[in-house]
Amino acid sequence: MAKLDKNTRKGTLGEFIYYNWKGKQCIRAKPVKFERTEASVKSAFNFGKASRMGSNIRDVIKSINPSKKDIQVTYRFTGALNKFISWNEKQVSVPVDLWGGLPYLKDFQFNDQADMSNMTFLKVSAKITTPGNIEISLPSFRTKEIIPYYIYANQIKCKMILAGIDLDTDEAEEYGKAVIEIPLNKEIFDLPILTMRTATEPGKLMILVIAMQYFVSKNDESDMSIDKKRLPCGIAVTYLS
Repeated sequence: MAKLDKNTRKGTLGEFIYYNWKGKQCIRAKPVKFERTEASVKSAFNFGKASRMGSNIRDVIKSINPSKKDIQVTYRFTGALNKFISWNEKQVSVPVDLWGGLPYLKDFQFNDQADMSNMTFLKVSAKITTPGNIEISLPSFRTKEIIPYYIYANQIKCKMILAGIDLDTDEAEEYGKAVIEIPLNKEIFDLPILTMRTATEPGKLMILVIAMQYFVSKNDESDMSIDKKRLPCGIAVTYLS
């Protein structure tokens, strides 16, 4: 309730609060009480979980991620993980689907400046061969015809990291990694089939990240290109153990 005091008003009147500050009449809106619902609490929890997971995953793949310091990519990845977490909570059971992948995460790109969607030579095939092992292969290709910026490089490397994330603790670890050097003097290149360790216990989110790196001659040495247009990097395979 507002009261008049020497031609000034003090207290509350409707949606406003009247008060004096340094001899001046001031007014501010009454604070609005916000009651947290079960849904809002859950939403905040999932967002925090996605943020922790994203940070841990980025730490595992930082050696091949050209956008590790890009805050916009960080926000996008956290958003994708948040949507995946909400989707996963609604599933009764999720079988291992290496071909279809997981929604919101499959084909996620860490570098917006190098679109991987049209790079058919980076389309990974994967299958669980024995418990605890995953077999990874890439299609053969004509180096000079299919790899962009081929003529500017004196060395090209394809790098992969398989990360596993515990959905209970949000902790991430590296399960395997590989470096394939693509020879520039071969017309057709058949990439080797790779075998990596994978999680056998349930409750692990597995993510295979693939990247291309171009090396150029500089002062009689071979340095990796820092032009992000030549550094595609993204998720090739996602599945739940």
